[in-house]
Amino acid sequence: MTRANEVLRKRIEAVLEMAVSTISSLTELFKTGASMINEEDGLEKDADKGSSRPLGDEPPANTELEVKPTCKAT
Repeated sequence: MTRANEVLRKRIEAVLEMAVSTISSLTELFKTGASMINEEDGLEKDADKGSSRPLGDEPPANTELEVKPTCKAT
């Protein structure tokens, strides 16, 4: 009977270790997903203000921006 208890105990310990590992992985995935959602929310709020980039995100240095006049001179 003692041998059967040891086998059962080892199986339970293995299942518990797998459960802890799974919970840890899910927690990391949840944190990553939550931070991605927060970043998307920030982009949407910036878009409402007329900006499509997050704050501090500058265009590449080699990008030339074309400036066009908005009204004709008379």
